[in-house]
Amino acid sequence: MDPSSVGNAGVNGAHPSSSAQSPSSDELMPIAIVGMSCRLPGDIHTTDELWKMCSRGRNGWSEIPKGRFSKDAYYHPNPGKKGVHNAAGGHFLQDDLAHFDAALFNLTAAEATALDPQHRIMLEATFEALENAGISKSEVAGKTYGVFVGGYGHDYDLLNTKDTETTAMYHATGCSNSLLANRVSYYFDMKGPSLTIDTACSSSLTALHLACQSLRSGESSAAVVGGVHLNIIPSTFITMSLQR
Repeated sequence: MDPSSVGNAGVNGAHPSSSAQSPSSDELMPIAIVGMSCRLPGDIHTTDELWKMCSRGRNGWSEIPKGRFSKDAYYHPNPGKKGVHNAAGGHFLQDDLAHFDAALFNLTAAEATALDPQHRIMLEATFEALENAGISKSEVAGKTYGVFVGGYGHDYDLLNTKDTETTAMYHATGCSNSLLANRVSYYFDMKGPSLTIDTACSSSLTALHLACQSLRSGESSAAVVGGVHLNIIPSTFITMSLQR
Protein backbone atom coordinates (compact mmCIF):
# COMPACT_ATOMS: atom_id res chain seq x y z
CA MET A 1 0.00 0.00 0.00
CA ASP A 2 1.25 3.51 -0.75
CA PRO A 3 2.26 5.30 2.42
CA SER A 4 -0.52 7.87 2.01
CA SER A 5 -3.46 6.75 -0.04
CA VAL A 6 -7.16 6.12 0.05
CA GLY A 7 -9.60 4.47 -2.28
CA ASN A 8 -13.30 4.11 -1.85
CA ALA A 9 -15.84 2.18 -3.88
CA GLY A 10 -19.55 1.57 -3.66
CA VAL A 11 -20.14 -2.14 -4.20
CA ASN A 12 -23.56 -3.50 -5.04
CA GLY A 13 -24.66 -7.08 -5.42
CA ALA A 14 -27.21 -9.78 -4.72
CA HIS A 15 -26.95 -13.23 -3.22
CA PRO A 16 -28.10 -16.46 -4.82
CA SER A 17 -31.12 -18.29 -3.50
CA SER A 18 -30.41 -20.44 -0.48
CA SER A 19 -29.59 -24.09 -0.99
CA ALA A 20 -28.32 -27.00 1.05
CA GLN A 21 -24.82 -26.66 -0.37
CA SER A 22 -22.60 -23.63 -0.87
CA PRO A 23 -22.73 -22.44 -4.49
CA SER A 24 -19.74 -23.04 -6.74
CA SER A 25 -17.83 -20.08 -8.16
CA ASP A 26 -19.77 -20.43 -11.43
CA GLU A 27 -23.09 -20.00 -9.61
CA LEU A 28 -22.14 -16.93 -7.58
CA MET A 29 -24.15 -13.83 -8.40
CA PRO A 30 -21.85 -11.22 -9.98
CA ILE A 31 -21.02 -8.11 -7.97
CA ALA A 32 -20.86 -4.67 -9.61
CA ILE A 33 -18.77 -1.67 -8.57
CA VAL A 34 -21.17 1.20 -9.11
CA GLY A 35 -19.18 4.18 -7.82
CA MET A 36 -15.59 5.09 -7.01
CA SER A 37 -13.50 7.92 -5.61
CA CYS A 38 -9.88 8.33 -4.53
CA ARG A 39 -7.13 10.44 -2.99
CA LEU A 40 -3.78 9.13 -4.18
CA PRO A 41 -0.12 10.13 -4.40
CA GLY A 42 0.78 11.93 -7.60
CA ASP A 43 -1.90 14.59 -6.98
CA ILE A 44 -4.63 12.15 -8.00
CA HIS A 45 -8.21 13.05 -6.99
CA THR A 46 -10.30 11.21 -9.58
CA THR A 47 -10.30 7.79 -11.24
CA ASP A 48 -9.69 9.51 -14.61
CA GLU A 49 -6.51 11.07 -13.23
CA LEU A 50 -5.44 7.65 -11.88
CA TRP A 51 -5.96 6.08 -15.30
CA LYS A 52 -3.92 8.81 -17.01
CA MET A 53 -1.07 8.37 -14.54
CA CYS A 54 -0.98 4.59 -15.05
CA SER A 55 -1.40 4.71 -18.84
CA ARG A 56 1.37 7.29 -19.22
CA GLY A 57 3.80 5.44 -16.96
CA ARG A 58 3.99 8.17 -14.32
CA ASN A 59 4.50 7.50 -10.62
CA GLY A 60 3.43 9.27 -7.46
CA TRP A 61 6.80 9.54 -5.69
CA SER A 62 7.73 12.84 -4.11
CA GLU A 63 9.94 14.24 -1.41
CA ILE A 64 8.40 14.31 2.05
CA PRO A 65 5.89 17.20 2.10
CA LYS A 66 6.83 20.01 4.49
CA GLY A 67 3.47 19.68 6.21
CA ARG A 68 4.32 16.17 7.48
CA PHE A 69 7.76 16.14 9.10
CA SER A 70 11.16 17.60 8.34
CA LYS A 71 13.19 15.57 5.86
CA ASP A 72 16.30 17.57 6.74
CA ALA A 73 15.92 16.89 10.47
CA TYR A 74 15.37 13.13 10.13
CA TYR A 75 17.23 12.09 6.97
CA HIS A 76 20.57 10.27 7.01
CA PRO A 77 21.93 7.95 4.29
CA ASN A 78 23.02 5.33 6.85
CA PRO A 79 19.95 3.10 7.51
CA GLY A 80 21.49 1.80 10.74
CA LYS A 81 21.77 5.19 12.43
CA LYS A 82 19.21 5.48 15.22
CA GLY A 83 16.69 8.31 15.28
CA VAL A 84 16.77 8.96 11.53
CA HIS A 85 15.68 7.34 8.27
CA ASN A 86 17.39 6.87 4.91
CA ALA A 87 14.36 7.59 2.70
CA ALA A 88 14.42 10.94 0.91
CA GLY A 89 10.73 10.68 0.07
CA GLY A 90 7.85 8.35 -0.66
CA HIS A 91 4.30 8.29 -1.96
CA PHE A 92 2.37 11.08 -0.23
CA LEU A 93 -0.85 12.95 -0.74
CA GLN A 94 -0.02 16.55 -1.62
CA ASP A 95 -3.25 17.91 -0.12
CA ASP A 96 -3.25 20.01 3.02
CA LEU A 97 -4.56 17.48 5.56
CA ALA A 98 -6.00 20.29 7.69
CA HIS A 99 -8.55 21.20 5.02
CA PHE A 100 -11.91 19.68 5.90
CA ASP A 101 -15.53 20.80 5.58
CA ALA A 102 -16.62 19.92 9.11
CA ALA A 103 -20.02 21.59 8.77
CA LEU A 104 -20.95 19.29 5.87
CA PHE A 105 -20.58 16.31 8.19
CA ASN A 106 -22.30 17.98 11.17
CA LEU A 107 -19.11 18.18 13.22
CA THR A 108 -18.20 20.96 15.63
CA ALA A 109 -14.82 22.69 15.50
CA ALA A 110 -13.72 20.78 18.61
CA GLU A 111 -14.66 17.44 17.05
CA ALA A 112 -12.99 18.29 13.74
CA THR A 113 -9.75 19.30 15.46
CA ALA A 114 -9.54 15.94 17.21
CA LEU A 115 -10.51 13.98 14.09
CA ASP A 116 -7.75 11.91 12.50
CA PRO A 117 -7.26 13.04 8.87
CA GLN A 118 -7.81 9.39 7.91
CA HIS A 119 -11.38 9.67 9.26
CA ARG A 120 -11.86 12.94 7.38
CA ILE A 121 -10.73 11.41 4.09
CA MET A 122 -12.97 8.38 4.54
CA LEU A 123 -16.01 10.62 5.01
CA GLU A 124 -15.15 12.75 1.99
CA ALA A 125 -14.25 9.82 -0.25
CA THR A 126 -17.44 7.94 0.66
CA PHE A 127 -19.52 11.04 -0.09
CA GLU A 128 -17.82 11.33 -3.50
CA ALA A 129 -18.14 7.61 -4.28
CA LEU A 130 -21.89 7.72 -3.66
CA GLU A 131 -22.11 10.89 -5.72
CA ASN A 132 -20.18 9.16 -8.51
CA ALA A 133 -22.66 6.29 -8.35
CA GLY A 134 -25.63 8.67 -8.52
CA ILE A 135 -26.82 7.57 -5.07
CA SER A 136 -28.10 10.25 -2.71
CA LYS A 137 -27.65 10.27 1.05
CA SER A 138 -31.39 9.84 1.54
CA GLU A 139 -31.34 6.66 -0.58
CA VAL A 140 -28.87 4.87 1.69
CA ALA A 141 -30.32 6.04 5.02
CA GLY A 142 -31.69 3.14 7.01
CA LYS A 143 -30.64 0.56 4.40
CA THR A 144 -28.51 -2.53 5.09
CA TYR A 145 -25.42 -1.03 3.48
CA GLY A 146 -22.22 -2.49 4.94
CA VAL A 147 -19.03 -0.46 5.46
CA PHE A 148 -15.68 -2.25 5.27
CA VAL A 149 -12.55 -0.14 5.71
CA GLY A 150 -8.89 -1.16 5.69
CA GLY A 151 -6.73 0.98 7.98
CA TYR A 152 -3.78 0.49 10.29
CA GLY A 153 -1.99 3.82 10.75
CA HIS A 154 -1.94 5.55 14.15
CA ASP A 155 0.22 8.59 13.43
CA TYR A 156 -2.30 11.30 14.34
CA ASP A 157 -3.12 9.45 17.55
CA LEU A 158 0.54 9.29 18.57
CA LEU A 159 1.18 12.89 17.53
CA ASN A 160 -1.61 14.25 19.71
CA THR A 161 -0.88 12.31 22.89
CA LYS A 162 2.71 13.42 23.39
CA ASP A 163 1.59 16.28 25.64
CA THR A 164 -1.25 15.29 27.94
CA GLU A 165 -1.91 18.96 28.75
CA THR A 166 -3.09 19.55 25.18
CA THR A 167 -4.98 16.31 24.52
CA ALA A 168 -8.25 17.17 22.74
CA MET A 169 -11.64 16.46 24.31
CA TYR A 170 -12.70 14.17 21.46
CA HIS A 171 -9.35 12.48 20.98
CA ALA A 172 -10.53 9.01 22.04
CA THR A 173 -13.26 8.88 19.40
CA GLY A 174 -11.49 11.07 16.84
CA CYS A 175 -8.39 8.89 16.57
CA SER A 176 -9.70 5.37 17.12
CA ASN A 177 -9.09 3.19 14.07
CA SER A 178 -12.02 1.02 15.07
CA LEU A 179 -14.30 3.97 14.28
CA LEU A 180 -13.03 4.52 10.72
CA ALA A 181 -15.90 2.46 9.34
CA ASN A 182 -18.37 3.28 12.12
CA ARG A 183 -18.15 7.01 11.48
CA VAL A 184 -19.14 6.49 7.84
CA SER A 185 -22.02 4.19 8.83
CA TYR A 186 -23.26 6.69 11.42
CA TYR A 187 -23.15 9.77 9.20
CA PHE A 188 -24.89 8.08 6.27
CA ASP A 189 -27.22 6.06 8.56
CA MET A 190 -26.16 2.75 7.00
CA LYS A 191 -27.50 -0.20 8.99
CA GLY A 192 -25.32 -3.04 7.64
CA PRO A 193 -22.13 -4.42 9.23
CA SER A 194 -19.45 -1.80 9.95
CA LEU A 195 -15.87 -3.06 10.27
CA THR A 196 -12.37 -1.60 10.27
CA ILE A 197 -9.88 -4.25 9.15
CA ASP A 198 -6.19 -4.24 10.09
CA THR A 199 -4.12 -6.84 8.26
CA ALA A 200 -1.26 -4.38 7.58
CA CYS A 201 -0.59 -3.84 3.85
CA SER A 202 -3.41 -6.18 2.80
CA SER A 203 -6.08 -4.35 4.83
CA SER A 204 -7.96 -2.85 1.86
CA LEU A 205 -7.99 -6.11 -0.09
CA THR A 206 -9.21 -7.98 2.97
CA ALA A 207 -11.96 -5.38 3.40
CA LEU A 208 -13.06 -5.98 -0.20
CA HIS A 209 -13.07 -9.74 0.38
CA LEU A 210 -15.27 -9.42 3.47
CA ALA A 211 -17.62 -7.04 1.66
CA CYS A 212 -18.12 -9.56 -1.15
CA GLN A 213 -18.86 -12.29 1.38
CA SER A 214 -21.37 -10.04 3.11
CA LEU A 215 -23.14 -9.27 -0.18
CA ARG A 216 -23.31 -12.90 -1.27
CA SER A 217 -24.63 -14.07 2.09
CA GLY A 218 -27.39 -11.46 1.99
CA GLU A 219 -26.09 -9.76 5.12
CA SER A 220 -25.58 -6.50 3.16
CA SER A 221 -27.69 -5.22 0.29
CA ALA A 222 -24.80 -3.02 -0.85
CA ALA A 223 -21.43 -2.08 0.62
CA VAL A 224 -18.90 0.70 0.85
CA VAL A 225 -15.30 -0.51 0.70
CA GLY A 226 -12.34 1.73 1.42
CA GLY A 227 -8.76 1.91 2.58
CA VAL A 228 -6.66 4.71 4.05
CA HIS A 229 -3.15 5.18 5.38
CA LEU A 230 -1.29 8.42 6.13
CA ASN A 231 2.29 8.94 7.30
CA ILE A 232 2.32 12.05 9.48
CA ILE A 233 5.24 11.42 11.87
CA PRO A 234 8.69 9.92 11.12
CA SER A 235 8.47 6.92 13.48
CA THR A 236 7.52 4.31 10.85
CA PHE A 237 10.15 5.60 8.43
CA ILE A 238 12.80 5.32 11.14
CA THR A 239 11.96 1.76 12.23
CA MET A 240 11.70 0.57 8.60
CA SER A 241 15.13 2.04 7.88
CA LEU A 242 16.59 0.24 10.89
CA GLN A 243 15.09 -3.02 9.59
CA ARG A 244 16.53 -2.29 6.14
